[in-house]
Amino acid sequence: MSKSFLLAGLTLLVCSLSAPGVTRAGNPAGKESGAGTGVIDVHGKEFAFMPNKLSAVRGHKTTVRFTNDGVLAHNFVIESLGVKTETIQPGQSTEVSFTPPKIGSFKIRCLVPGHMEAGMQAMIVVTSQ
Repeated sequence: MSKSFLLAGLTLLVCSLSAPGVTRAGNPAGKESGAGTGVIDVHGKEFAFMPNKLSAVRGHKTTVRFTNDGVLAHNFVIESLGVKTETIQPGQSTEVSFTPPKIGSFKIRCLVPGHMEAGMQAMIVVTSQ
């Protein structure tokens, strides 16, 4: 019985260490890009965004550098904030800048037909600071 608990504990530890974290504009997982401007690197492939949880600050310019690491075309869209990249081909990158006007949690999606339904979604949380 104790071996089962040990195995369960080790499994939980490994999962928590490998779970995707939140990437905030301007923090080490992102890159600083001038005063008050954050750059977040996001990678897309079939059918996920990495990281899948982003963070930004209301009223602060944020730039997403989106790279397509997949074999199909993808895009990066936050409809609630009016953010959309062009659809890019495998191996290409693009950037989109925006200043979040409101606090909240907003869905990120790939709007290439079928991709969102296959799970290509993420989240951005906009905070007051």
